[in-house]
Amino acid sequence: MCGILVFLMKDNGIKPPNVKDLLNMLDHRGPDGEGDFQSLDIILAHKRLAIIDLSTGGIQPMTMYNEDYPSSSFRDEQFTIVFNGEIYNYIELKEELKEIGIKFRTETDTEVLLKLFTIYNNDMYEYLNGQFVFCIWDNKKRILTVARDRFGIKPLYYTETKDYIAFSSEMKPLLALKEEIKLNPIMIYDYLVYNNTDHSNQTFFEDIHRFPASHYATVTKERLEIIKYWDLLEEVEKLRKNKQFKKKTLEEHISSVKSLFFNSVKLRLRADVIVGSCLSGGIDSSSVVCSALQYLSKNEKPNFELFSLVYGNWFERDERKYIDIVAESTGLKQNLTTANMKDVNSQFKDYMYYQEEPSTTYSAFGQYKVMELAAQRKTKVLLDGQGADELMVGYFPISGYVYWDLFKRLKWIRLVKELIKQRKNKMALKIFAIQFIPNFVSNKLWRRYRVATEYLTADFFQEYHGLTPSFDLLKGLKRKSLVKILIKDLENNFQSLLRLEDRNSMRFSIEARVPFLDHHFAIYVLALKSEYILRDGKSKWIFREAMENITPQEILERRDKIGFASPDFYWLRDKNNKLLQELNSYHPLLEEFVKIEKIDELLEKWKQDTTTDTELRNLFKIASLDLWLKLFISSN
Repeated sequence: MCGILVFLMKDNGIKPPNVKDLLNMLDHRGPDGEGDFQSLDIILAHKRLAIIDLSTGGIQPMTMYNEDYPSSSFRDEQFTIVFNGEIYNYIELKEELKEIGIKFRTETDTEVLLKLFTIYNNDMYEYLNGQFVFCIWDNKKRILTVARDRFGIKPLYYTETKDYIAFSSEMKPLLALKEEIKLNPIMIYDYLVYNNTDHSNQTFFEDIHRFPASHYATVTKERLEIIKYWDLLEEVEKLRKNKQFKKKTLEEHISSVKSLFFNSVKLRLRADVIVGSCLSGGIDSSSVVCSALQYLSKNEKPNFELFSLVYGNWFERDERKYIDIVAESTGLKQNLTTANMKDVNSQFKDYMYYQEEPSTTYSAFGQYKVMELAAQRKTKVLLDGQGADELMVGYFPISGYVYWDLFKRLKWIRLVKELIKQRKNKMALKIFAIQFIPNFVSNKLWRRYRVATEYLTADFFQEYHGLTPSFDLLKGLKRKSLVKILIKDLENNFQSLLRLEDRNSMRFSIEARVPFLDHHFAIYVLALKSEYILRDGKSKWIFREAMENITPQEILERRDKIGFASPDFYWLRDKNNKLLQELNSYHPLLEEFVKIEKIDELLEKWKQDTTTDTELRNLFKIASLDLWLKLFISSN
């Protein structure tokens, strides 16, 4: 895992940027080394976090050599790469390349990736199992190839100035190129009104963009062409038509789910540094830990440690009970951390600086504390359970689309059983009911997404109401199949969780790995019938079955959903909350988006302890936006 920075100059006479200073902004992503490659109109720079092959052979940028190929028309040193991520199946790919006579100089996955590209070019992606962003420069054709992994696990941003087309793992170096930093009011609107942050390829800065997941680009001085190389829905539909898949019994599907998940975890244990795992006590992270245990050698087990966030009995959503169950059943070393008001006051600004976007809750700050603890224990790779909820209906409201799927397929007996089992799941019932009513009625039922509009200035509201990406996403929620809804969530809302985890882990120079997002596993699970995913009121039903005798039964029987819960309202009601206190001296640009009289009103109610939970949520978002402006935008 690393940080990359690439500049393609539009003219050979342009003075190159100060790469050293810009690269220093990515120090946290790669404290183990750095390097750069410059040739006329291109600069490729890299910060290294050494995970596989810790020798100097893994230093990037890395260049190919003609003599490594049995017969080649390549010019020597034609291709150079900078790469952030891991190719988990690099050992298997390396053996295949050796069979056709290609020689290797290192034990890195970077070299495998580069040489795979020289053979297959942009047909290579089907061979890759991993999380990655890379830029490969063709020094002969003067073409830059840029690519990002299927799910967008690893980040990449790009911008264009009058002098450069630039790419970076984070936005800070790109901001430093700007003569003027321009805010993106569309994203600010969606953040304040819909709670969305990473749901499109726009960012909070007007002329900085997210490079889309499952795409590659060919870049020259004249143009940037972005092309999609993988489509999750197409892959799911292809598998559903497969004769062998359709013939499988339920027991065979359970066995396949188990096998695919085990293989995913096994691949993600590959590293030449210490590997551990986050553990929340839920089904997802607990199953990751228990599956990893199957592959740890006697020597590896003592170093595979668990890292968890706890609060104590005072917080009703503390998961210490379940964390202890997993730790005791596996015998793995347990490490616990917590967060209190003092931590929030002293570290939340640091957290926000590395996140680069405003925050909607305190939840991911708990994850920040877990990563901090892991770094103190010298653990450089952490497995985590991200993605399971999005693949297997882990969020209660999505059950409504399972009901709709069962209804359309005439599985009415199963539908009635599920409706009875989940009769208290009001949001799911609401979503199911919405499928049957006219659009003009259902649109009114989505008003809960617009709770913050009363705080917006009139000009801001009138200009952007109904015109933002979130509004389009909401319009697309009616009468969609379950798989399309799940994929929509993976491609949009889920991106914020991936960004949060990447920034939290890399803040402490840790690589986070997510076994549930192995594409083979994801395709298979999404192709299954909905009654295998939600059954008897249990989400992730088939996965629970697959983890029988692997994950403790007390964990598999859980029906509550907590995740990285945080005591937001305890902290927000605390009069020592520095974030809310400092809202008294707000950033001048805040007035463009939020009515200042409303802020004063909310702050007064906060001081008097009369704010509702909804008002506290909105006050937090406004204060978070204010802090973000102070961190990234000059007061002038």
